[in-house]
Amino acid sequence: MNRRRRRFHETTMPTNLRVLIIEDSASDAEMVLHVLRKAYCDASFERVETAQELAAALAKGGWDIVISDFNLPQYDALAALSLFKTAGLDIPFIVVSGEIGEEMAVALMRTGASDYLMKSKLARLAPVVQRELAEACMRREKKESEERLREVLENSLDASYKRNLHTNAYDYLSPVLTRISGYTPDEMRDLPIDAVLNLMHPDDLAEVKRVLAESMSGVAGVAGAAYQVEYRFKHKAGPYRWFQDRFTVMRDAEGQPRARIGSISDVTQRKQDEVALERAAQELEQAYDATIEGWSRALDLRDHATEGHSLRVADLCGRLARASRITAAALVHIRRGALLHDIGKIAIPDNILLKSTPLSAEEWVIMRKHPQYAYDMLAPITYLRPALDIPYCHHEYWDGTGYPRGLKGEEIPLAARLFAVVDVWDAMCSQRPYHPARPEDEVRQHIADQAGSHFDPQAVELFLDMDSD
Repeated sequence: MNRRRRRFHETTMPTNLRVLIIEDSASDAEMVLHVLRKAYCDASFERVETAQELAAALAKGGWDIVISDFNLPQYDALAALSLFKTAGLDIPFIVVSGEIGEEMAVALMRTGASDYLMKSKLARLAPVVQRELAEACMRREKKESEERLREVLENSLDASYKRNLHTNAYDYLSPVLTRISGYTPDEMRDLPIDAVLNLMHPDDLAEVKRVLAESMSGVAGVAGAAYQVEYRFKHKAGPYRWFQDRFTVMRDAEGQPRARIGSISDVTQRKQDEVALERAAQELEQAYDATIEGWSRALDLRDHATEGHSLRVADLCGRLARASRITAAALVHIRRGALLHDIGKIAIPDNILLKSTPLSAEEWVIMRKHPQYAYDMLAPITYLRPALDIPYCHHEYWDGTGYPRGLKGEEIPLAARLFAVVDVWDAMCSQRPYHPARPEDEVRQHIADQAGSHFDPQAVELFLDMDSD
């Protein structure tokens, strides 16, 4: 061990070694501990056998080192290493085995093991542990140094300032200000606050003044409280730049504000990225909706008798949902669900779906599977999961006699309860191969009669009120 590493080892080695041992043999674990206690008198340990015990011990933390047998009844050291890496711990992981081939040893090291030993050579364990602990400490120190350096570099991108609230002038402005604003510290130092505000975009002034007033007030202005405001600032070269101003207010012994200390970051690129991301999200949303409408039209083309049905019920269900004061965000998912309410019928054979005469009992068994088919098709699609209520539940009845799950009352999602009414309305008012279009008054009466059995009574009342308007 070289001189630097020896000094490092002497100052960083733990006095109480905390060892996590992965071993199914208690006697083997004691043998390992016996060897370690020759070098670490206060070595303590916990022995785990199963993956569940290992995960719990890793989550608990506080370990200096992990020593693992290679072969365990339920898993091996490679599986243990995988759990260890998931935990994100930067401590040594040493494999101790009765026998291990060269290829497996290489695989262990590549996977992340610090070292491996044969149980027949446990005398080497203490020096290996000392070496690996020293290396781990050096890695941690290097990481901390890098983080400190990175913090300094990141802070250097900001323009720091201190504004004297008695003289209303800047006591300090860092040179970074010139890079982000075009103005030198000397140009900005004696500008009154109103002149500074005049360089900000008019649309942002109200929020800036609100935050400044809050920081100065006796109620909100708690010593050490942090404030943040974003605004557009006119660069000396002409264009506005987005700034993020983070500051705190220093107070005197009487609690009166005496200085504002903060840092200003140029966040123009982030703001531009946010706008671009929002635009991309909107375009993606439009593409999603266009795709959904395409699926809906494809289903209508397959079943000409229901052509236009999906778009009509989507529009009508949207009106009913708005009348029930459903949020705008939920309306998006309701429309998608309404457009896709019969998507499961793609899996229904043509001889059943397109049959012009009444279905047999056996055929109805197959037809009633289409809500489950819809769920199976749409559930894996993340952005459609919030829209599943209608495709999956629109054939559930208020009294619990519907399908596919026999939900009852408010067990049925609200979106599906609303949709069930408009679905029946459009189906009965439309010409189908198996029935003529019914008069609207007759359909209204049918829907009213089914309140409390097929339909949610409140949904029926809301629909009939809306329809009468």
